[in-house]
Amino acid sequence: MMLLTKSDFLLHKECSSNAWFVKNKPDILTDQTMDPFVQGLIDQGQEVESWAQKKFPDGVHVRAYNEAAVDTTQRLIAEGKKTIFQATFSDGELYAMIDILQWNEMYQAWDIFEIKSSSALQDSEAGTRKNEHIDDAGFQRILLQRLEMKVANVYLMELNKEYTKDGPIDLEALFSITEITNALIALEDAHRVEIKTAYQAINSSTQPKSCECKYKPRKRHCSSFSFLYPDTPAYAVYDLSRIGSSKRLLADMVDQGIIAMDDIQDVSKFKKMKLWQWTSYIHDEEIILPGEIKKELKGLAYPLYFLDYETLPSAIPKYDGTWPHQQVVFQYSLHIIEHEDGPLLHKEYLHETADAPMPVLAHRLREDIGDDGSVIVWYKPFEVPRTKELAAAVPEHADFLLQLADRIYDLMDICSKGYYHHKDFRGSVSIKAVLPVMCPDLSYKTLHIQNGGQAMTTYRDFIFSDLYKGKEDEVVSDLLAYCKLDTFAMVRIWEELWKKAEDDSSSKN
Repeated sequence: MMLLTKSDFLLHKECSSNAWFVKNKPDILTDQTMDPFVQGLIDQGQEVESWAQKKFPDGVHVRAYNEAAVDTTQRLIAEGKKTIFQATFSDGELYAMIDILQWNEMYQAWDIFEIKSSSALQDSEAGTRKNEHIDDAGFQRILLQRLEMKVANVYLMELNKEYTKDGPIDLEALFSITEITNALIALEDAHRVEIKTAYQAINSSTQPKSCECKYKPRKRHCSSFSFLYPDTPAYAVYDLSRIGSSKRLLADMVDQGIIAMDDIQDVSKFKKMKLWQWTSYIHDEEIILPGEIKKELKGLAYPLYFLDYETLPSAIPKYDGTWPHQQVVFQYSLHIIEHEDGPLLHKEYLHETADAPMPVLAHRLREDIGDDGSVIVWYKPFEVPRTKELAAAVPEHADFLLQLADRIYDLMDICSKGYYHHKDFRGSVSIKAVLPVMCPDLSYKTLHIQNGGQAMTTYRDFIFSDLYKGKEDEVVSDLLAYCKLDTFAMVRIWEELWKKAEDDSSSKN
């Protein structure tokens, strides 16, 4: 019989069938290459755990794996160690590593500390705390009880979202510690049943024939989905825009056998983006509202500044004045058209040292952007907060930056409002979806850095490690090229939108 780890348990709760295949037939799983952004989160999680351990200076680390880790843990307990990092236990059925196990002298029992790199929620949000944190800790508590080890309290250690770095990291202020013992007691019976079910499921001799992921959008499909549903077309109802927020609609279509886009007949419940997406696909035509496009574009004022930021979100803040997970701007690209029919100019800045990038970057923006004209971005809800955070970080340029934020126009609006839609957007209006359709001669695939997550991890390793030692010029060139394409892509899309707006005869709506 196979051991059920806490990771298996969480995977089972997410998709029982996938948990079975992961344990029994991993060879059928879809190859899911680690996304650079996800890898960055994993790396940051390890960093957070290292900092959390500093709060327990007497702690000892197991530093072993599998059965050796279980044996080492028992030896450390026998030696009287009071605080153990990565304490590992197994009862022959369950297996878990506990982030921090500490002896509670008062209760003559053990306390469990579960470390998460997420930011602690406000009290008013406590009811919405992520269930996986509770399930994770509950699994560990039940395993220790099965081993007849007394558990006193269970704590969740998260980053304090109210903490702002000012000098060396303040360990006491950095973390928020919440006791979740009562929540686990309330869920104990349910957790025991779920653990038993998960253990039996992964050890079943019967191969699953379906999974609940058929009711989820494509991005949430498990790695076994393609094996279980091989006839699912590459473009299906799973790709409808924001279908994950329309669970009942998706479930109704799936239950009726409506999977391919061509199967959809009734669109009475479709709104906005879903309707545009389906219409453009079924009729194989672009949706173009030239009057609306022209109205939007004519509202822009010269000079036109096409602006894009690259940011570094660090779980443990690296610069004074920043907080956990703040998206700190370290780079920008700026394409400029000063007047109608004027030449295309380009300016850029990349901070190449380990000190705080905000002061110099804000100063360079002040030099590169005038007081008049529209500042054009792609996805304003991200760029505006970053600009306001720069204003707060660099008071001497605050007035300019706040005014700049007010001048920002979101070029994506033309697509998100449905003034232009193409079937090959596949329900997305991200620049990565729009650019290949509107400007097929441009591609991120020719670059060494091809997305924001990769830019973030590359910059972090470039500045704060020796990973790229001897390759500094190459990395700088790659970072600049990626950010430059982001703004040049906006320029080209802006040009193409003008062409479509002026060619009224191309209107199909």
